Amino acid sequence: MQDHLELSESEYKKIAKINFMAPWFLLKAVGQRMRKFNTGGSIVFMTSIMGSERGLYPGAAAYASALAGVQQLVRRWYGILPIAFLALYPATTLEVDPPDHCTDFECTTPTPMPLQASAMEIGKYKIRVNAIARGLHLEDEFPLSVGRERAEKLVKEAAPLERWLDVKNDLASTVIYLISDGSCYMTGTTIYVDGAQSITRPRMRSFM
Repeated sequence: MQDHLELSESEYKKIAKINFMAPWFLLKAVGQRMRKFNTGGSIVFMTSIMGSERGLYPGAAAYASALAGVQQLVRRWYGILPIAFLALYPATTLEVDPPDHCTDFECTTPTPMPLQASAMEIGKYKIRVNAIARGLHLEDEFPLSVGRERAEKLVKEAAPLERWLDVKNDLASTVIYLISDGSCYMTGTTIYVDGAQSITRPRMRSFM
């Protein structure tokens, strides 16, 4: 992360390419395939509270604005950076990580994608697109920047659940819900799984 006034044009373009353009291309590819086979489906993107809340950390303007663009795009496509895809054909759940490789329904990428904008346009193909805005976990750059000991202390003092996000255990159930029939009337929605970090951020900032 870098002060916005010091960020070079090439660095800004790189951030936008990875965090905004890559998800858009991925969403387009998956949506076209679902439309081609007339299966419908559910696309779930993983983003961060940094894309929808006021800034807490210095140097995050470029990254956060890219995430915000993704969340807005999701509304019209009803999609965002996919961590999971579910289609009737083939019946497959996808896990996503790097934005540089994607083969068929197997893709991976660490950035969020356009969700709300997408929902408006592809709902007619019975394709749902939702996003999860995760909270920060202890291995994220910002908590680590203040030191693990201090980060663990501040979360106990400022966060309602008194802990950082547990990536392995706190996100899976929400993903499963969003790709299941239980959420069949949900699209273009961003669900916050952040332990109320987005609510207490001003308070958390005072501890940083």
